[in-house]
Amino acid sequence: MKKYLFSVAIAAGLFGDVLAQGPMRFSLAEAQEYAIQHSYNVQLSDLDLEIAKRKVKETTAIGLPQINASGGFQNFLDIPVTVIPDFISPTVLNTLVQTGVLAPGDVPQSDPQFVEAQFGTKYSVTAGIAATQLLFDGSYIVGLQAAKSYVQFAELNKEKSEADVKEQAAQAYFTVLVAEENLNIIQKSVGTLEKTLSDTRIMFENGFMEEQDVDQLQLQLNSLRNQMDYAESQKNIANYFFLFTLGLPETTELNLTDNVNSLVDEADHGALLNQPFDVERNPDYKLMNAALGLNLLSEKLEKSAYLPKLSASFSHQQQALRSEFNFTDSDKDWFPSTILGLNLNIPIWSSGMRSNKVQQAKLEVEKSKVSREQVMDASRLEYRTAYSEYLNALNGYNNAKESLDLSASILNRTQIKFREGISGSFDLSQAQNQDLNSQGNYIASMLKLLNAKIRLKKALNQF
Repeated sequence: MKKYLFSVAIAAGLFGDVLAQGPMRFSLAEAQEYAIQHSYNVQLSDLDLEIAKRKVKETTAIGLPQINASGGFQNFLDIPVTVIPDFISPTVLNTLVQTGVLAPGDVPQSDPQFVEAQFGTKYSVTAGIAATQLLFDGSYIVGLQAAKSYVQFAELNKEKSEADVKEQAAQAYFTVLVAEENLNIIQKSVGTLEKTLSDTRIMFENGFMEEQDVDQLQLQLNSLRNQMDYAESQKNIANYFFLFTLGLPETTELNLTDNVNSLVDEADHGALLNQPFDVERNPDYKLMNAALGLNLLSEKLEKSAYLPKLSASFSHQQQALRSEFNFTDSDKDWFPSTILGLNLNIPIWSSGMRSNKVQQAKLEVEKSKVSREQVMDASRLEYRTAYSEYLNALNGYNNAKESLDLSASILNRTQIKFREGISGSFDLSQAQNQDLNSQGNYIASMLKLLNAKIRLKKALNQF
């Protein structure tokens, strides 16, 4: 219910933004929720889940009463003719002899004769109703269990699809934030260098600096402007990828409300690293375990073919036979026919067909067990890899942060020396490049840390 209200709140907020024709605002959680609501894979998983639920209802209906009505009308344009032996003429002649009308010698001797006879009426109408009820069928019981298990499998598949979408949305979100932060840093560096270049020109014109210092700073500025253009294109690409991940038009304006630094600072790294790994929580393992359960039911289904099947049936039919089309006359007769029956089917011999089906089902079970072990080992490997990457990313982030502080201090001291004429433009350019590289490494370390965190949370199934 909370998730539903949260989704409605997001939809309402987004709808309001659209009406206002302003940028669409997303926090990380809102972006992930929006991606889930609009992901093609999640939509397909929802449909698979609904199909599975309908399959349960369909299978359940097999064991419930089945009632069908029938009706028919026949107009015999030519009533069928049947040829039967002529038993009438011999009977009449025999009676005439016995009564003395004919003498025995007067009876003509001939080969047996046949006469044509028509049975039935020109018109007939039938109306009936039939009902069947399954009393016992082992395959029905197993099939019902399998259908319910398939619903659980579809639910697990949807859960995995949502986890994948959340991971993709988070990675796209982080990329946009980092691209924006990188562009901001370069823009600030360009502004700072432009001011330094302007001051240096004035000092050169007044004879306090050499022309080489001006040229060196101009060269550095040109290179930095190229980096700024490249960073801006990378930001646009990151925006397009984020919009694609969320299923939004590429012309949509964005306003991401989370800050990359706050996302890093808010993370409880120690708690995540100390979280124990439980393979039973892994989505892939749970799916494979569900698949094994389905194969076990499939084996049980094949074994149920050895059991007898029992069903009951009831049918009632009314038939009207007319030489004239007068079926609406209430005084005419309708002839009933009512049948109540039991049907028993006992399997006896299938020439090994049932046995081989059972053996195939058993082999499928063994395959599922092997696949489950494989997924179990792969899940553990994925966790260990994600854990190691997260730990390395955290160490790299701390080192990059320390290096950033050092490079900023070095740049600050070099700028002071440059203004005082103690240090040259080459030293200043080197310090600026070093600081810019440190800032780039720092941003890259944040992106690596956030992505590693998402991967580890997915391995722990903590989405």
